[in-house]
Amino acid sequence: MNNMKSKLTTFIAVLFFSVCSLSVKAQTTLPNGKAQLIEFTNATAKFTVPAGKTWYVYGILTDWSTNTVKDESGYYRSDDIRVFIQSLNGQVKTDYKTNKMGPQLGSRSTSPSPGTGYPIIFPENTSLQLIQLFGSEGKWKEYSGSALISLIEVDN
Repeated sequence: MNNMKSKLTTFIAVLFFSVCSLSVKAQTTLPNGKAQLIEFTNATAKFTVPAGKTWYVYGILTDWSTNTVKDESGYYRSDDIRVFIQSLNGQVKTDYKTNKMGPQLGSRSTSPSPGTGYPIIFPENTSLQLIQLFGSEGKWKEYSGSALISLIEVDN
């Protein structure tokens, strides 16, 4: 009976570690394609995935903050810069003027909520428009700086 229990425990342990190993391997495997780092501003943040391609977006890199000021107590305060999906396939996701906030793709590195998880997979012919904002609810403003989108483009 003890021998049977030992074999069952060993089998379960091996199965568990195999699943964990495959899971880690799957998360670190990158698709075979062309890596790109594309700079954009709010004026140039319109993208369309080419026909016959798929985009794997791995991150958005922005400036850390804007409007940095030193307050009365000597601490520096600033507005976080955030990147949202403004529209996806022609459908409005973010309209900051009406306080409709869609999926957030990027924010400063110390933000406790990173937004949408990566990678994000966009199939061929997907149209995507991003917008960089700073401020807070009801007080959003467009950020005039540039950001970068990191992606891998693969053939279908």
